Amino acid sequence: VLSDVLGDCGGGGGGGAAPSLELRGGREEVWSVSVSDGPLVAAGTQAALLLWDVRRADTPAARLEVHTEAVSAVRFQPGSATALVSGSVDGLICSIDCRQTNDDDAVTGVINEGRPVSSLGFFGPEPASHLHVLSSLETLSVWDLQQQAGTCLARHDALRREVDMLGEEEAAAGAGDGIDYLVGCQYCPASQRLYLVAGEHCGTLHLLAVEKEGVVALASLRGGGGGAARGHT
Repeated sequence: VLSDVLGDCGGGGGGGAAPSLELRGGREEVWSVSVSDGPLVAAGTQAALLLWDVRRADTPAARLEVHTEAVSAVRFQPGSATALVSGSVDGLICSIDCRQTNDDDAVTGVINEGRPVSSLGFFGPEPASHLHVLSSLETLSVWDLQQQAGTCLARHDALRREVDMLGEEEAAAGAGDGIDYLVGCQYCPASQRLYLVAGEHCGTLHLLAVEKEGVVALASLRGGGGGAARGHT
């Protein structure tokens, strides 16, 4: 069950927030959720991609089995009510037409990322047609989806070695290795730049810009204590 509690957050009751909407789709573990600019909600689960129309939320409008492993990331294209991309542990990224309920008809394009997808998202001027993809192997790839097969614009498989996050004094003191893992990407429409957040196991976070020429270090946030960051905003 997926519950929308935003409408009731901050309510005066003492029993906690009550869900304003429940989307029922069985007992499958949900890995990722995305909301369209229309009435559709998508969820990637351990076995399938589920689509709901919130006007009829008691049962999924479609169940698409377009991946062979868990659907780890789903995102609707900004400004679209029906265009969706899904990424999976199987290393594939599928472009989905949510107006179709048959697996073969719904898939309009497939990209072979080649690595287990952990997160993805659209970026660029509207209509956003570029995709950033992070893998569970701590790699970043950038794709142009204007063509059906997709074009890989950049692939960063060794960011830990590509980007030097340490100044000369820190490097001399042995202050960490630079990058241990990737947290996520965020696009800024005002500057039209794609940013990447990366981290170290010691608790330090790094802000980087993904440019055509490569990934550029911008700033470091230190003193966060041990442990890995799991989200950003």
